[in-house]
Amino acid sequence: MGGFRLRTVASRATALTHALPRWAPLALFMIACAVFTLGLVLLQSAVGPAPEWIELHHFGPAMAVGLLFLVFRDHHRAPELALLGRPSLRLLAAVLGSVAIGAVIVITTMAARDTITLTRTPLPVAALPVVIAIATAVVTALGQETAWRAYLQPELEQWWGPLPAAIGVGVFWAVWATISGALSAEAAAAFALMTISLSVLIRGVLEFVPGANLVIGTALHATLNASMLVFLPERGQDRLSMWGLAITSLVVAAVVWLVARWRYSAGAAPERALMTLETDLPPDEVDDLEDLDDEDLDDDLDDEDLDDEDLDEGFDEFEEAEYEVEPAGGPTVASIPEALQRPEEPVRHSA
Repeated sequence: MGGFRLRTVASRATALTHALPRWAPLALFMIACAVFTLGLVLLQSAVGPAPEWIELHHFGPAMAVGLLFLVFRDHHRAPELALLGRPSLRLLAAVLGSVAIGAVIVITTMAARDTITLTRTPLPVAALPVVIAIATAVVTALGQETAWRAYLQPELEQWWGPLPAAIGVGVFWAVWATISGALSAEAAAAFALMTISLSVLIRGVLEFVPGANLVIGTALHATLNASMLVFLPERGQDRLSMWGLAITSLVVAAVVWLVARWRYSAGAAPERALMTLETDLPPDEVDDLEDLDDEDLDDDLDDEDLDDEDLDEGFDEFEEAEYEVEPAGGPTVASIPEALQRPEEPVRHSA
């Protein structure tokens, strides 16, 4: 009996969240991210540990993503995380390249700082503090990238596209850091330029390994944090270091993004085939179909007595398909990944 009651409550909760607007998970994430982060800041100031060892507020964004999984259980509202992508040698090369890019950004900043101040920053000696700094950088970067790259970047891309979404992630990342770290106006401006640049940079790398958001973001973010802790004085918080990191990140991001888009425009993007179908619908009914949007389809599904589990398989196969419907006598064109094509159906490739 108790199990039945639990299933009933869960079913009602699913129906409630399904009725919410499409932007509800994103809004809850942003609110929860701020609440959890500030709560962890207060908790650490009260009971520790010392910030020199680890800063707990870095895990606030990941906790906000976890809350989404608890609240939104409906198939159409549950968060989808981009984690590893397809394991391959290309992915390994992208991870190593991200590590190298992060180190180059910090080392270039250190060299520029030393040139301006006419000083020489001493190189670190391999010791326990260095190992701890690297481990801390990896753990804290993972806590943030679970939110920034694995969840927020793909979520915003559904609304804005790759580049605007990356800029949006960078802006939210900067606001989050300003709130959690109580940065000054100049430090916040430098950090915002750096986070926006890094977000565009990471998204550019992801053009080469789609879907590997978490692993690529963590590799670059952790390398950057660890290098700052090890190589830069004051953990990179002094004025010259902050602006050096921001400007260097901007230049590198511009280069990587331009290379990625040039590769895309040159035809290296994944090819999509066109499937030709026929419809006998009259022109007026075809026009009605073209005017349908996702909200109309959701309302129609709500009116039907269907179980979500019965529809999951169909949605999983065709949720990325894009349809263009034409009247009788002309083809109906659907852009569908090649893996989903049926051999018996006529196929024609776009020029």
